Amino acid sequence: MLKTTHFWPVFLYIMELLASILGIIYIFLVAQKKTSAWIWGILSCAIFAGLCFESTLIYQGIIQTMNVILGIVAWFQWNRGMKTVRSYPLISIVALCAFLLLLISMLVFYFNGKMTFDWVTQLDRIALLYSVVATYLTLRLIKENWHLWLLINGVTAYTGFENGLVFYAGMSLIYFIISFYGLFQWKKAS
Repeated sequence: MLKTTHFWPVFLYIMELLASILGIIYIFLVAQKKTSAWIWGILSCAIFAGLCFESTLIYQGIIQTMNVILGIVAWFQWNRGMKTVRSYPLISIVALCAFLLLLISMLVFYFNGKMTFDWVTQLDRIALLYSVVATYLTLRLIKENWHLWLLINGVTAYTGFENGLVFYAGMSLIYFIISFYGLFQWKKAS
């Protein structure tokens, strides 16, 4: 009933803006290793899950729902005093290789004119897989999570713009920038 009124699109934009602001607060606090970050992240992801399912971004909706669950787990773990940043450089190499493989395959398909499937859907699926891994690495305080987030945030910015989620895409771009800050902060802490 509500969807048929002119109010529905305005409501969606307001919710998207709210979730984006909460998400920016979350990532900034995570970069500083603040436990309260997870509360903001859970709220942001819960709102985005609803928005993504509404926009038929099924995989992003699944990602956001999984991030709510992982956020609850992380909040409990960080509340128990887990604050030591660890490093596993192999994760950075894997993230770089995955990014290069994705970029090369997109360029080959683009220049050969063989883009026969929906790239936005494919990128959405890739973001799903990487986000689950990156969120787990974040909750375990593994520094290289930031390398994966750089890749994921670039992908989600693109998929957000392609699906008309302007605030979500903008938030992903801000996340991309804050990911550099997080990497720097966690590098100092390790």
